[in-house]
Amino acid sequence: VERTDRKTQMDEKFKNTIFDLEFIEGIQNKENGHIGCGLSIQKVIQKAIDLNLEQVLFFEDDNKPMKDYQKRWITTKLWLDTNLDKWDVFNGGALIKPYDLSGVELKYKINDDINLLTANYIHNTNWMYINKSAFQKLLLWDPDVVRKKDFWGAIDRYIGQTKYFSNLVIVPFLSTQAKGYSNGQKKYSNKNAEVSVFTETLNKFL
Repeated sequence: VERTDRKTQMDEKFKNTIFDLEFIEGIQNKENGHIGCGLSIQKVIQKAIDLNLEQVLFFEDDNKPMKDYQKRWITTKLWLDTNLDKWDVFNGGALIKPYDLSGVELKYKINDDINLLTANYIHNTNWMYINKSAFQKLLLWDPDVVRKKDFWGAIDRYIGQTKYFSNLVIVPFLSTQAKGYSNGQKKYSNKNAEVSVFTETLNKFL
């Protein structure tokens, strides 16, 4: 495991919580970090299939939980698990660009703190709860599309298109990305300012 710092941080963040983390070593790709990310997610999905799981909860190693995330997740998960026909992928910290709001709408309002939206184009894989209905479709993602289209073919953009998957996004978010150096992007990343913009934008649809 290359990023032992990330593992230590994740252990600390989720210590004494309802989550029992299992770490799976990611697949690295020096050519393009998006390819490594996609192959790593497919590795998780294949393991879920091998174990005959109905759903799998996926965190990236720079996950940063937001306020009251545990309480909100318990309620959200209960709703998702009793409405399996209404979604393929649930995103707990999606990025929807303010200039790309096509198809954004409030789909289900569970309570004031749990609003489930959909959108045509969603980015980010920081917190994903993936339904069995999406497993085989996720394995269809091909890293060659990234080689041809760069990040436009990244797996988060594949997952985030409603023509392939039935996506739900929670607002307010359950998590965002912790600031720090990103191996995939090969640069220091700080999403705090962006998350404020995304949240302000999506709040207009509530």
